[in-house]
Amino acid sequence: MPRRSTASLLPRGEAAPSPRTYWKLGFWPELDGLRAIAVTAVVLWHAAPSVAPGGFLGVEVFFALSGFLITCLLLEDQDQFGGIRYGRFYARRLLRLYPALILLVAANFVGNRLLKPEILVADDVKASVSALLYYSNWVMAFDYEFLHSLLHTWSLSIEEQFYLLWPLTLAGLLGLTKNFRRLAVVVLAMAGGVWIYRASNFHTALGSPWRLQAGLDMRLDALLFGCAAALLHRSGFFLNKGKLLRFFSLPGLAIILWWFGQATDWVQARTIWWGASVVPLATSFLILGLVNFKPASPLEKILAKGLSSPPARLVGKVSYGIYLFHFPILYSIPKSAAGIRGYIWVPAYMLTCFSVAYLSFRFWERPFQQWKDKRFA
Repeated sequence: MPRRSTASLLPRGEAAPSPRTYWKLGFWPELDGLRAIAVTAVVLWHAAPSVAPGGFLGVEVFFALSGFLITCLLLEDQDQFGGIRYGRFYARRLLRLYPALILLVAANFVGNRLLKPEILVADDVKASVSALLYYSNWVMAFDYEFLHSLLHTWSLSIEEQFYLLWPLTLAGLLGLTKNFRRLAVVVLAMAGGVWIYRASNFHTALGSPWRLQAGLDMRLDALLFGCAAALLHRSGFFLNKGKLLRFFSLPGLAIILWWFGQATDWVQARTIWWGASVVPLATSFLILGLVNFKPASPLEKILAKGLSSPPARLVGKVSYGIYLFHFPILYSIPKSAAGIRGYIWVPAYMLTCFSVAYLSFRFWERPFQQWKDKRFA
């Protein structure tokens, strides 16, 4: 006997209830373009500091983006499953980030043995372990010398340590209230507290440049600004406030680009104090603008089109690999070749970084990502 459909069991004239729709951020190609700007700034700063004197603050853009996107993922879990599924979250992060990191560490170890025999094997092993276990930021804060070509992994360690703390913190906050605007205010207050803490330690025993730059406790504000932006986006606070977002988001981009290009002693001396907070805050406003309103003015349309253009999206898509591989590639160049570093050399170096990152993404990382997407669809 054939089974009756669910609709046939309903009273005459009553429609079957539609399945519940869950909140999702959706796909915003402009965010890939923002990643492209950030990674280009960082690579340029390492390759030719005079071209982008403040380019190292591209890391702050990444921090704000990470805080925003990770919080959105956690809020999606909260809405769909009634709570944050930690195993699912950490498995997805591991499959997204770890394959390329393993490849980097292995290639870096072999490369150092071939090209930099003066680096002690013990130092190479310690640096590799600190990168793979995500504590190289604390190594950098107190004893950075043996990190060598893995020095740049400090920012990855900060993000991973944040990924351990933030899901638990967010779950606790959500247990107190589901009012996302109030939660955003709380998180903004937390970010402000971190900034005050860093500023108050600027001239104390904790205020060494390496400690200020690499300590998780000193850098949480950049990530928290992105988290607050995600909570405001989830609340729908900006849905009918396009003019307000336009007022903040376009100047936000201008602030980011302005700080990237600053070389004055006054700005550089205050970058870790002010720039490390101002740039991620401006980034958060820009993100909210990109995901909450359609471009209206000619300038906004040019910005959106540029950020979502295929080249920008491609660079943004492989930006993680570009960041991973750019510093070891630069470090492997012999000091005797330093004289060739000019405007001709820089494009060749950047093209090399992009090519290595794309090959890693296409042939090594993508299978893991495809399995991740299939397993956690």
